[in-house]
This record gives sequence, structure tokens and C-alpha cells, in this order.
Amino acid sequence: MKTSLLDKVRPESLDVLLDALTDVMNEVKEIEPDKDKRLRDEDYAACLGMSLTVFGALRRRVLEKQGKEIAG
Repeated sequence: MKTSLLDKVRPESLDVLLDALTDVMNEVKEIEPDKDKRLRDEDYAACLGMSLTVFGALRRRVLEKQGKEIAG
């Protein structure tokens, strides 16, 4: 699995970041209901990409924890 510096951040901090990104993207959806226009917006796309990156870091953390529980 690919690791990053986000993998060293506390899960609680990642949860807060993911919640904030979700709030911003939901607000943008209210402002611009057209999905195609939103996806062409550089800032919206950056938020979407960052949320996927944060989600990936949280997912790796959960999978790592599950692997330790199975092995331990």
C-alpha cells in the first residue's frame, strides 16, 4: 500500500479534515447544482481529490488495525 505523511496524522484529525471538506463540497453543491460545472472548477476538484486522499489514509489505518487484530 502507498503511504504518505497523512498516514502519520492522528485519525481524529483526519476525521475533522474530512468533515470540513465534506461541508465545503456540500455548500458548493448548493451553490452550483450542475455536476459538470462543479467538476470543471479547479477548487472543487481539489477538495474532491483531497477528500479521497484523506479517506484513503483512514482506510489504510483501519486495514492495518484489522491486520494486527487478526495476527495478534
